[in-house]
Amino acid sequence: MFNPQLATFVCVADCGSFSQAAEKLYLSSTAVMKQLNALERHLELKLLERTRRGTVLTPAGEVIYRYARQMFADSERALREARAAAQAARSAFCVGTSILNPCRPFMDLWYRFCGHFPGQPVMPGVLILEALAQTGAVAALGLPENKGKLALFGGIKNARFRKQVTPGDVLTLHCELVEQHGPVGVGKASAWVDGKCAATAELTFVLTDPNA
Repeated sequence: MFNPQLATFVCVADCGSFSQAAEKLYLSSTAVMKQLNALERHLELKLLERTRRGTVLTPAGEVIYRYARQMFADSERALREARAAAQAARSAFCVGTSILNPCRPFMDLWYRFCGHFPGQPVMPGVLILEALAQTGAVAALGLPENKGKLALFGGIKNARFRKQVTPGDVLTLHCELVEQHGPVGVGKASAWVDGKCAATAELTFVLTDPNA
């Protein structure tokens, strides 16, 4: 994502000599010097002073060094975020509902639990976990190789409740399939409200033939 000669320049500046940088980069000293010369020509700036004791950054070199370091950090962060976004796009499944007539049965069920904590209605954690398990079933059965199978809830591990879910909230559910051995698989699940995590859990599921 950046001129590779910058990496060589930074390595020489850190090491203080061409020979040490060459050893670190698994290059010859001549190759390292050629890269530095090419970078200086390209930028039309003198970046390093060559002395008998090694190399020293010029004032211009100090500026380029500082921004190169920042560029490396930004590039690494951008790659991490891009890879995470690509992974999420491949493996995360979301199931949502709006508070309209089609979800009336869910709302009726919701209000049955207004007495769960008198005076402070909340969605019970067991229902959040059940909703996450259903989301995991959608994720598992959405794979072509699992078409026509039945997904059974096998277990819960490391369940954590981080935020109350109350009437009127829209709960967004995520489940990423992270492991599968034969008919048994594991999903990492999370529930969100307004961008804040309400619950997380690792769910185990078992795939079976409904006619077996």
